[in-house]
Amino acid sequence: MGLINVLIADDQTLMREGLKTIIDLEDDMNVTGLAKNGKEHSCNEEI
Repeated sequence: MGLINVLIADDQTLMREGLKTIIDLEDDMNVTGLAKNGKEHSCNEEI
């Protein structure tokens, strides 16, 4: 199975960093980015 890419968007820094730490421990998951909210994410998205 391939690598699962995850983008984390949450307004709380502690939550974003905590989720990133947990996901980074998984061999089959990769955090591709962090955003403070969905709008910030959309501005950085390249489609």
